[in-house]
Amino acid sequence: MEEAPNTRPGLGSALATGGVLLVILAVLFAEGFSGESFLHHQNRSLAGWDTQFDANGWNAQTGLGHHTHSTPMGFSGLIHWLCSLTGDPAANFANYYPAACLLLLGMAGWLLARSLGASGIVCTLAALAAALNGVFFTSAVEHSGGLAVMGAAVCVALAALLRPRLEWPATVVGGIAMGVGILETGPHAVPLLIVVSLVGVAAKLNIKESERTLNDVIAIALVPLAALAVAAPIFFSHISYHAIFSTTINAKDLLTIPMAGLTGHRMDAPD
Repeated sequence: MEEAPNTRPGLGSALATGGVLLVILAVLFAEGFSGESFLHHQNRSLAGWDTQFDANGWNAQTGLGHHTHSTPMGFSGLIHWLCSLTGDPAANFANYYPAACLLLLGMAGWLLARSLGASGIVCTLAALAAALNGVFFTSAVEHSGGLAVMGAAVCVALAALLRPRLEWPATVVGGIAMGVGILETGPHAVPLLIVVSLVGVAAKLNIKESERTLNDVIAIALVPLAALAVAAPIFFSHISYHAIFSTTINAKDLLTIPMAGLTGHRMDAPD
């Protein structure tokens, strides 16, 4: 019996969606990209912020420039390293890091919609909805991008579990993504890992028992195993992590679309 042709959006659709997201984010962050404004508080000069960046990193847990500990490994660490290669590392990190996290979240939203069988237009709308969601957007701009990276990780993991054909390489990638998300947000994100894994189990329970295989069980189990392996360092550290959702940003706010962060205020730690 011949398989039905694959009509899901391909690379072209992904690139087009990425282009749309880049344009929108460039417009929203235009002032920062112009170089005419840069962290206008705490009476720090640009050289002072560069020194702070080199000495302490820009924590994805407690706000940009916090003294608690260095930038976490994973996506934030990658952006930190790339910016450290430039002439103005602190300025570039402050200006580009939030937009990079939101772009990552948007493309992860596109991937999840694709895995669910959505059309190209719907996938693009899903990407925009994820990147411009009030909670993720405000958190990335006013505080840090860790929550947006965690959201992207959840989308990638769910995309691996809910795709038409469950395969272990995809679930390993999903597990690694969840591990990076936990590195960004701390041990408090582990319940999200449990929920994502249970979603995969529930999805497989819906199919006929005769179609379930041991490979499916192994593929699902690889998500939490890979995630915990990647995130293992934080479980052996003495660093305290804040809850994923603060008292001002709650899980219920994920259904709202405020854009509070566009004013440029940040929750930087005082000296």
